Amino acid sequence: GNYRIGPHRFYVNAARTMAAAGYQVLRLDLAGIGDSEPEPGKPWSNLYDKASAQDVRVAIDALAARGCRDFVLMGICSGSYVAFQTALVEPRVNGLVLMNSRLLEWMPGKAGDTWQNSMTQYAKSTDYYRRAMFRPEAWRKLVRGDVDLRLIAGRLLAVAGARLRRAMALGGEGRQSLGAKMRRLCRRGVDALMLVSDNDDGRDYVEFHFGPAGRRMRAHPGFRMDYVPDADHTFSRPGNQRFVLDALVRHLAQRPAPTVRGTAPANGPQPDAIIPRFGRRSSSVGRAAHS
Repeated sequence: GNYRIGPHRFYVNAARTMAAAGYQVLRLDLAGIGDSEPEPGKPWSNLYDKASAQDVRVAIDALAARGCRDFVLMGICSGSYVAFQTALVEPRVNGLVLMNSRLLEWMPGKAGDTWQNSMTQYAKSTDYYRRAMFRPEAWRKLVRGDVDLRLIAGRLLAVAGARLRRAMALGGEGRQSLGAKMRRLCRRGVDALMLVSDNDDGRDYVEFHFGPAGRRMRAHPGFRMDYVPDADHTFSRPGNQRFVLDALVRHLAQRPAPTVRGTAPANGPQPDAIIPRFGRRSSSVGRAAHS
């Protein structure tokens, strides 16, 4: 729910950096996020809502009418959720950049979903806690009572429980699993970059589904997972934004020529990389896509 510049002006800086590299960029506030009012009868800041994909599809329609034919969606946290959910239902999406994803699926009220219960509380990554065990300051915080042991224990148990359930299922994944859905997108020709802060708790979630450094997706060269060193959830530490922006521009420059699925006329402009940005820490063009 940040206003249009995004956290620490990240979305402004990202949009300007990509535009300077020659890409057309749209920063989009979803209905009820940032500066964009919700639809009548709906709440503000409904961050994990599959219906938000329709906002993005309307924005894509508007861009396609202007001759754009290559669409890459990106967002941080719940913005990455909306990007992923839109790609599942919108065949014109050719690429994804998913940053610090904490949940890529959300099923309200589903009983026994330890991921959903756990990821609604902010912690750190398991790797962070493992490294912290060797730092004296971490033990001093523990002695002072500045460490939420219940939160940490709950997160570690959630991760261990998810791994145990998968092991008991002999490692099999159903057709509706998150990994299976990502593989279907990759087979469709969608390239995906996941950017993960090394200390962010979403790291446990994405590594569980896709493997450390994306190893469970190694059969799909269009998928890549990169880590942002010494970074928090919204890339606020010195040097974080520069690292991420360089990674974005490098990724866009290396993308293969897409299979164009847009509706632009054959004699229209050549495909452009269009990067609608949306989500939890939104920036924006208000409700232009809804007008």
